[in-house]
Amino acid sequence: LYSLIVDNIPGLVTSRPGNATIEILETDQYGRTLFTYRGDASRYDGYADTLYIYAICQQVKDKNVYYYEDYFYILADSADSFYSEDINELKKINDWQLPIDESKMAILHESSASVSSKVKEIFDSKHNPTNSEINIDFIGEDKNGESAYFISAFRTEEKNANKNEIIFDGNYLMILDKEGEYDKNNYLIRIDDIYNYQPELHELKIKNGWQF
Repeated sequence: LYSLIVDNIPGLVTSRPGNATIEILETDQYGRTLFTYRGDASRYDGYADTLYIYAICQQVKDKNVYYYEDYFYILADSADSFYSEDINELKKINDWQLPIDESKMAILHESSASVSSKVKEIFDSKHNPTNSEINIDFIGEDKNGESAYFISAFRTEEKNANKNEIIFDGNYLMILDKEGEYDKNNYLIRIDDIYNYQPELHELKIKNGWQF
């Protein structure tokens, strides 16, 4: 469950896995698991210090983890931000208490992510006129090696002698193919809500021929 979260969701500080907490809340009659994740978040992505996540894993079989890509989780900056309606909607989207539908499931697999070094080069050359610093999170790869990235552009300004202030210039989603090439009309979008970007990510993947 830990790998399912950190391999798909941006903003998490994975260098301190001991600070992450996972709690299994419920399972349905077909083996789906509803669980929560609480972990340190990167301030360079624009998140609060801690990310709170509700997620559903469809099943674990033969050491493989199955899930509904882009729609298996919801995010918030505090545990109090989740309402019962949010959890019920997450369950509905993930077919809670319905028979398993393998045609809708993605399988978590180890990423090659060989083109990530090109993300900064491409972004800086086309979308970074202010020369902002950028933070890049890898957030998934499809069967053909296309990879998705969450990019945060920011500047660090000295606020006082003891503390710098981070000023954000925008958050983006980018998709590249396994060679680091891209569809010039559909490879990058700017997002406004870093807690509710999943539909935009899913639509971007469809436009790029993502293999779910």
